[in-house]
Amino acid sequence: MYLDNAVAPGTSMYCFSVYMADTGSDGKTERPDELNLLRAAHDRKMGIFACEQWGIFSDVAGDLKPGVPFVAVDDADGDFHILKRKETGTWINTGLHTQVWKAIRAAGDYKRADWVVKVDCDAVFLPSRLRPFLASQGEPGSGVPGIYLENCKYVKWGWFGNLEIMSLTAADTLFPNIEWCKQVLDWKTGVEGGKYGPMGEDLFAQSCLDAMGVRRGGAFDTVLDAACEADRPEAEKKNKKWRPDCTEKKTAAYHPMMKVADYVKCYEKTVDAFGY
Repeated sequence: MYLDNAVAPGTSMYCFSVYMADTGSDGKTERPDELNLLRAAHDRKMGIFACEQWGIFSDVAGDLKPGVPFVAVDDADGDFHILKRKETGTWINTGLHTQVWKAIRAAGDYKRADWVVKVDCDAVFLPSRLRPFLASQGEPGSGVPGIYLENCKYVKWGWFGNLEIMSLTAADTLFPNIEWCKQVLDWKTGVEGGKYGPMGEDLFAQSCLDAMGVRRGGAFDTVLDAACEADRPEAEKKNKKWRPDCTEKKTAAYHPMMKVADYVKCYEKTVDAFGY
């Protein structure tokens, strides 16, 4: 999808989200209501729908709303449903995302943007708050194939999946090299001999970008993420159930908000507190 309200060069975004219909969950672990979260964002023209261009991808065919279809991708490599996360019992999403990246490349719409931004369905995202930060960023010099922006401090791999930001050049480096990375990176085992389990799509993509020589940058103040220990208040550092209030500070994203009511409330509270 493409909007006509283009912004100044250097800050335009192609934003996308991935709705996984078959999560593999046994129902015992709380899961985000991804489909209805996307619908709530679309109704309010917020989140990815406030970007210059956007896309919705899924493992199933269907519509977000009448006339707003998902882009369905096929399990071409047979790896959508082969590995699960130990802590949640849900499918490792790397296979699905590799097909999504290929679909984005094939469609080519992302080429009209300066940045490619993947947003989790349960992340409350305000693109207008990200633009001033992106305006301060620049592509590395010649010979460096782009930059991606980590969002979690004090960890070895800080490109967490709720808000994955990479430059157009970085995307043009990642997308054609997906198959090479799947062959070379032992994503089914994971880093450090499988210490943390198989690679999710964010760690896989970061490892692939690193292998391609894409530069790491930092965007640590653009998101408040409960999954990132550094983002939690001092008294909540070890509390994985902590959730942002959405009024602690003005950021471009808050994560996670798994229920539609909490998602909408977060959006309204942060806009009331800080504006857009």
